Amino acid sequence: MYENKNFKEIIIYLTFTFVLTWVIWLLAFSGFNLKISGESLIMIGTFAPSFVGLLMEYKINGKKGFIKLTKKMVNPKISLKWYIYIFGVMPGIMLLSYIILQISGSIIPKSEFPIYVIPLVFIYIMFLMGPLGEEAGWRGFLLRKMVVIFRPFYASVILGLIWSLWHLPLFFIDNTIQAKLVSNYSFAFAFFGYILYTLIITIQISILYINTKGNIFGVILFHTMTNTSLGMMPLILSKAGAITLLSIMMLVTLALIIFNRKKLFENVIGDEIYNYY
Repeated sequence: MYENKNFKEIIIYLTFTFVLTWVIWLLAFSGFNLKISGESLIMIGTFAPSFVGLLMEYKINGKKGFIKLTKKMVNPKISLKWYIYIFGVMPGIMLLSYIILQISGSIIPKSEFPIYVIPLVFIYIMFLMGPLGEEAGWRGFLLRKMVVIFRPFYASVILGLIWSLWHLPLFFIDNTIQAKLVSNYSFAFAFFGYILYTLIITIQISILYINTKGNIFGVILFHTMTNTSLGMMPLILSKAGAITLLSIMMLVTLALIIFNRKKLFENVIGDEIYNYY
């Protein structure tokens, strides 16, 4: 019964999220004059996953469910080791990749911002560049439904593919990181690499999610730290950098999967996350 109910809710969620986001991003792509910039439209579109997730949470579970989900978004009660995970995994991967590239003599793309503005960039990214606008939906609503049907690892792989596809219009809109990847490489190479990157990040986030009992605040911080790290060291904008970064990410994530294999491959957290309130 739970599986049928959750599958239906997943389909409804994905339909509304994709339609709402892609319609907004289509306006950005077309240059339709709404007295609002394309950059602003892209930003607005990134809020669709959380907006739809919170709306469906209220529709399905009422005020109680809505409040519980919003509390998960602002709850800082996470153990120290998972804060280390949040702020250490992606910067550590970036630093190791940077060192390897330096030793090999490869050309490294310049940082998109100076180091002293990182705190401001972090806050800006968290609130306006995806994490807050997405994670109440992708993890707070969707992943919680998916782990009732699939084991966490398989749910993560499916969600990673969905998340990648959701970004597809951005590959055709000027001044996005996805469009920069297309201009640096071919579309096929850029999109395949982006799918791989997103799958890895999704698994890393799921490991955090299931170990913190569905804490969305931690997920938002991790997502923000990932995007901030990419701005600090935009290694993906060079071929050597992209290959090195993805290779290190795969190795680190493989180790994380092995270490967390029980929770990822056994259906031991579905009811716990599903009934988190």
